[in-house]
Amino acid sequence: MSEIFDPVVNILEVLKQRSSKATFVNAASTDCFGDQSGTVLNETSRMQPISPYGISKTATFWATQNYREAFGIRARNAILTNHESPLRGPAFVTQKIISGLRDITLGKKKSIALGNTTIGRDWLWADDVARALALIGSSPQSHDCVVASGTTSTLDEFTTLACAEFELDPKVVLTHDPGLTRPREIQSVHLDPSRIKEDLGWQPQVSFPELVSRLVRDEP
Repeated sequence: MSEIFDPVVNILEVLKQRSSKATFVNAASTDCFGDQSGTVLNETSRMQPISPYGISKTATFWATQNYREAFGIRARNAILTNHESPLRGPAFVTQKIISGLRDITLGKKKSIALGNTTIGRDWLWADDVARALALIGSSPQSHDCVVASGTTSTLDEFTTLACAEFELDPKVVLTHDPGLTRPREIQSVHLDPSRIKEDLGWQPQVSFPELVSRLVRDEP
């Protein structure tokens, strides 16, 4: 976890020691909230991470808040939901699905095994997140923001859209493997991005269906 936490604290410490007027935006994560299915989450919601990644991201969130409040550092947290692009590594489930379906169309494999596909996430396109980070960093308002669309979609919906793009039948090419299910999983995330939308005028420009289509077309 130190590889996530230490760089953030090091940057904050440099800003403090130099009395810098620079603005630091920490890329926190909605994984900080843990599994609070059924609760709409915003910047003031309780953080109760359930994974090592979520724990380390929560630590960076609190460190950023602490340096802002204790030392007057211009530091903000961007609490980011899942954001996608073709640059995602193959270990991410979205890329596993897209690359697997592409291999099926090429005759390299017959099916893809997935774990729990009922999970719900608020997916964003990476470009939209980059715009949000720039707005948060340039804003005179020094507060934290949830960066999300406010719409939750399931992995089942993702696979259905992706299969349609490849003209494949999900009932034929997708299989379920209980061994791929995580021991502790965030079942569903429901996010309220009202602050960044109302205060900074940010809106995502890429919808969920368009996001899936761009991944299939491998468009940056």
